[in-house]
Amino acid sequence: MANPLKSILDAVWKPSNVGFGPGEPLRPSSPTEAPRRADYNVGRNISWSPRTEESRIVTYSQMRTLSRIDGVLRTIIEKRKDEIKALEWDIAIKPEYNHGEDFKSDITAARKFWDKPDM
Repeated sequence: MANPLKSILDAVWKPSNVGFGPGEPLRPSSPTEAPRRADYNVGRNISWSPRTEESRIVTYSQMRTLSRIDGVLRTIIEKRKDEIKALEWDIAIKPEYNHGEDFKSDITAARKFWDKPDM
């Protein structure tokens, strides 16, 4: 006689033909199977590079390498970073999202954090 629980699980769980595929949850095991000794990091074998869907002539990796070996380019990048850091900024609530609520304490805490986020 077939195990009814196993037939239900087989109907619900439809694993791919590749064991431990990315994003696939572990299949429940029966007491007759040996338990797993180590966890599997779901999706670990997915290689990902940022913005690969865009057609770029120069990749971010190439730009990073170029900035390391070219002093003039590094100086230009650092100058631009200094300009961006010198910009004035503020945190505020848009009027359409305020709805009469008082966010002064939240805004003060956010300003304090973003003034020196590394501390």
